[in-house]
Amino acid sequence: MANLKTEELEKNNPEQKLWKAVLGQSIHDSLFGDYRSLQTNYERKEAKLWLDLNNEDFRQVCEYAGLSPYFVFNNVFKALKRKREKNELETKIQNNSLVAKTFEGGASTDDKSSGYESSDVIR
Repeated sequence: MANLKTEELEKNNPEQKLWKAVLGQSIHDSLFGDYRSLQTNYERKEAKLWLDLNNEDFRQVCEYAGLSPYFVFNNVFKALKRKREKNELETKIQNNSLVAKTFEGGASTDDKSSGYESSDVIR
């Protein structure tokens, strides 16, 4: 019973909640940028660099939040990787639709304007 009470106290610790919020904001900033301001690419990059196991401040904030720095880092790394892959996929889709739009309404296989029909092609 005492163990349950200790876990409950740790869960509701105001300081840990504060440090979890700090971590959460940093993670959000690195993934999406700061919605409250016009954040520059430099600031986004700085937020990503802060989330590093070699950064003593990052490790300390994780400890204050009651979280393993390795756990936080691994999950942030996975999220950043998924976001990068999603962005790459969206770019490919956009590029493919641009190519498709380029050929929409273009010459067909029986283009009468050229004076030739597809059956006239030398085989």
